[in-house]
Amino acid sequence: MGQFRADADRAFIEFSAIHNGDELVGLTRVGSLTLETTGLFGVLSDGDGDVRAIAMPGWATIPSFRDLATGRRWHFFFAWVFVINGLLYVGANLVNGHFRRDLLPTKSEIKPKHTLQDIWNHARLKLPKGEDAKRYRVLQKGAYLGVTILLLLMVLTGLTVSPGFNAGVPLAHLLEQAGLADNARYVVFHCADSYYASDDGSARYYESVDLHPQTILAHTMNDAPFKVAHGAPLRLRVERQLG
Repeated sequence: MGQFRADADRAFIEFSAIHNGDELVGLTRVGSLTLETTGLFGVLSDGDGDVRAIAMPGWATIPSFRDLATGRRWHFFFAWVFVINGLLYVGANLVNGHFRRDLLPTKSEIKPKHTLQDIWNHARLKLPKGEDAKRYRVLQKGAYLGVTILLLLMVLTGLTVSPGFNAGVPLAHLLEQAGLADNARYVVFHCADSYYASDDGSARYYESVDLHPQTILAHTMNDAPFKVAHGAPLRLRVERQLG
């Protein structure tokens, strides 16, 4: 842990790349075991045939390329798959009476004496037999209902993670007006804060971004001007790389 307990926890599984002379080597660490996995994990050839530090191959990720905006769309797509499946499950069990008949505890079952007895029977592995074994006990009912409600809440809360709708000007259009070179492909920007700064404060965090149409200088969020806390008056949005 760091001095202010703000450092990220050490990952149990980690993909990384190191330089071994002029060669770039991919490493995979699982716990205390480190393996060289160049060509599989850590270091791969990109679409242009260049060797780069890439954690995982394209076939193992959705999408197969680095694009957080597209990845977010896939995230919501699969979330809706689970939502629709969950709604069908809940609707079918409400119609056929399964919830009311088999999963909803009766008044006598939720009494403390009955619940404690059921817990005691399970602790002693004293399980029901015969016809009685065909019915859910109060602990089973609570577990099934709890898991069903929890899964629905997980999906619904996951659908609320959208950071908002931003409007702005594509960075490429603005740079064209400034006389951008025709062969320019990337832009390097330096942050104003001291994140990852050197001890003397001279170094600033920097990043290079491509000139994709989704890279914009945003000025509003949800149809309202940015507040200072959100980066007013302008905020660079790099959806394909930084989100």
